[in-house]
Amino acid sequence: MSNSIYFSGQYVSPDDLNNTETQRIADIKLRTQLGLASSGGFQSGSGSIYRGGIVGSVLDYLDASKNLRPTKISDYELTVGAGLAIDVNGEVISVPTLQTLIFGETTDFYTWATGSIGQTNYIKVAYQEASASIVYDPIRNVTQPHRYTSSYYITVNNAPPASADVLLGTFTTSVNGNIEGSVVDKRLYAMSVIPSESVYIDPVNNPLPSVQTFYAHEQAVGTGTPSVTNPHGISYTDIGAAAAGVVLTLADLNNNAYTIGTVYQNSSASVWLSCEGTVFEYYEGEATPEYSIDIALQISASGSAGAGGTLTAPVYTLARAYQQVVTAVTNKDYVTRKIAVRGFIPSGYFFRFDSINTPGWYDPTHDFSLQQI
Repeated sequence: MSNSIYFSGQYVSPDDLNNTETQRIADIKLRTQLGLASSGGFQSGSGSIYRGGIVGSVLDYLDASKNLRPTKISDYELTVGAGLAIDVNGEVISVPTLQTLIFGETTDFYTWATGSIGQTNYIKVAYQEASASIVYDPIRNVTQPHRYTSSYYITVNNAPPASADVLLGTFTTSVNGNIEGSVVDKRLYAMSVIPSESVYIDPVNNPLPSVQTFYAHEQAVGTGTPSVTNPHGISYTDIGAAAAGVVLTLADLNNNAYTIGTVYQNSSASVWLSCEGTVFEYYEGEATPEYSIDIALQISASGSAGAGGTLTAPVYTLARAYQQVVTAVTNKDYVTRKIAVRGFIPSGYFFRFDSINTPGWYDPTHDFSLQQI
């Protein structure tokens, strides 16, 4: 970093000291700009901010009192939270307290323009310097401030942000020029662009120790074609899956009929079980026969097979088939209905078809079984 050398007996003028101060500030700004790289930004083409942004914790992002958050209070009033930002020139913008902006007003720290109707308005903050008290320099015969301090200025109008502005939010104006609808938060955090080779994955949570950097993660691609929806180019074979459209043959349970309430065990491979049954319900001269039937396919990982078998909790219901029937046919001896139940039975699991009674309806139990199809 450039610097000036002073020695005893040397005549030092105010210009020398001012030059030292100016050069120091310029060096800090330059290094800040290099660190910012291409961070931040209002992406709207001409006049866009390409460096800078909000400085603060992302945990406070939604806090209306912090991180320069713009918040609508009414159609004619909004607030900007306290916080810090850094602009394209490396200047630090400090807003020390929550600021309230009133439509149509102009102060030392903000202006909210009128006259913009049905347009997008931009809420922007920029760096400005405030001068201290004025003093007279008899040597150079000039009057000037003895010090400048950092300050800020908030502008609300329909002009897109200039290169040194930091965009906070936008809104659409009404026919009166004030806020119509809501304020859209447009803040971006200041950041530095770091090469992916320099970003290391936390070794504690890294499932693949051979991939140590983000760059290595980027380069980890499969045998497929990378795309927006599949950036790593992962194919079916890379993860041991079957391709779409491939039909897998499932084992057969080798059982022709299943009786309601009896527990069976799938002793073969996992299967897709598809059963269909016919309900025969007998009536003895009833004028308007009616009935309901509700068949559930239930499975469990353990249990006991047989007519008196059981399913051990937890028991899962895979499918249910339900019908309610009312017929106006008088003195019909019986009514027949088809019913189908289907489900996936894992290998070794116990299963049964259970008849569930429906309150207010007669539950048929005569001559009913399910046939595998």
